[in-house]
Amino acid sequence: MMEATRDWMLTIPASKFNKKEVENRLKKYQYIGQLEKGKTDTEYLHWQVFVHGTKTGSAILFNTLRNKFDGQVHLEPRCGTILDCINYVTKLDTAVAKKEDDYEYVADHPELNPIRIRQDGLDNWDDLRKNAKKRSRISNEEIYQEIISGKTAGQIINDYPELGMQFAKIKALERGIKEEQFRGLQTEDRENIEVNYLWGPPGAGKSWHVLNEAGYERRDIYRKNGYQHVWDNYQGQSVLILEDFTGQIGIEELLQVTDIYATELDARYSNHYAGWEVVWIISNLRLDDLLKKYPKELRPALVSRITNVFLMEDRKMINQNDLWAGQLRETREKPWLKTNTIPNTTDLVK
Repeated sequence: MMEATRDWMLTIPASKFNKKEVENRLKKYQYIGQLEKGKTDTEYLHWQVFVHGTKTGSAILFNTLRNKFDGQVHLEPRCGTILDCINYVTKLDTAVAKKEDDYEYVADHPELNPIRIRQDGLDNWDDLRKNAKKRSRISNEEIYQEIISGKTAGQIINDYPELGMQFAKIKALERGIKEEQFRGLQTEDRENIEVNYLWGPPGAGKSWHVLNEAGYERRDIYRKNGYQHVWDNYQGQSVLILEDFTGQIGIEELLQVTDIYATELDARYSNHYAGWEVVWIISNLRLDDLLKKYPKELRPALVSRITNVFLMEDRKMINQNDLWAGQLRETREKPWLKTNTIPNTTDLVK
C-alpha cells in the first residue's frame, strides 16, 4: 500500500457515517462522490468518494485519512486516470436516492436525483472533468499529476516505458515539485501526527519491525541513529524514526519534533521544515527511564504528545498504553474512557 499520495479512492459504510458526517470529516480535502448501493445480494449501502489531495493540493498520508473515519473505511490509491476516478464515483448505475423509507437506484427512477457530495479546492472538479481526456499516451499534465500523487520518475517510466528517453526531464520535474512541496511545509500544520514510543532489549527486532512490518515505503522514511547534524539530509519524508534513542535530542527540540505545528529544523546549509506525520522513537530504555533524563516540569508535555507505547519482546510488539492511561494523546482524545476506573500512574512522569 502506498503510504502517502494525493489521490485516494474511499469506500465508506453509510451505516456508520451519514452525509453530514462524511462532509465534516473530509472538510480539509478536495473530494467528489455519491451514495451508492451495491448490485450484490447484500445491496451494501456506502459512500464512494474520490479524494484529490488537500484543499491546497498536498498529498495525504494513508493513516491520516484512515483515522478520519476511525479506521472504518476502505482506502486505495488512485488507479487509472483522474477522469476514470471521477466517472467511477459519479456513475448512475449504482447511485441511489431516498424514496419513502428506502434508497432506490436512480437508474430505475430517473425522476430522482442522486445523493452526491463535493468540495473544490485549488482544483475545480468541473475543470478537471473537462480537461482530463483519456489518451493512449500519457500527457505532460498527467505526468505532473502522477508526481503530485507521490510517484517517482522511476515509477512513471516503469508504468510508461515509452517515456524512457525523457527520464532526465521527468526527474528534474519531480525534483522541482518536491522542492515546492517542501517549502509549503513552512505554513502547514501536521494534522493528527502519530507518535509511537517503542522500547525493548537490544536484538528484540524493534527497528526491523518498523522498517519491514509497519507498511511504510523506504523512500518515505527519514531514519536517524547518529545525532550529529540530525536534519541536514531531511527531504520532507512522512515518517521519522529516531533510532537507538537515549535522549540525544534535548527536550525542547523533542517537544517541537513531536508537535503538530509547523517546525523549523536547524541544518548546516539551509534550514528545513518538518513534514512527517508519523514519528517512531525507538529505544532500549523504558519510557519512564528516558523521562528521568529530562527536567521534571517538562516530562508530562512529552508524554502528552505520545500516541502509543509499545514493548518489543521476542519479536512480538506489546501495547502498553494502559500503563499511561489518561496521559497519552490517544487516551486524552477518548472522552468515553473514564480515567478513574484505571490505576493512577502519574508517578511515572514525576
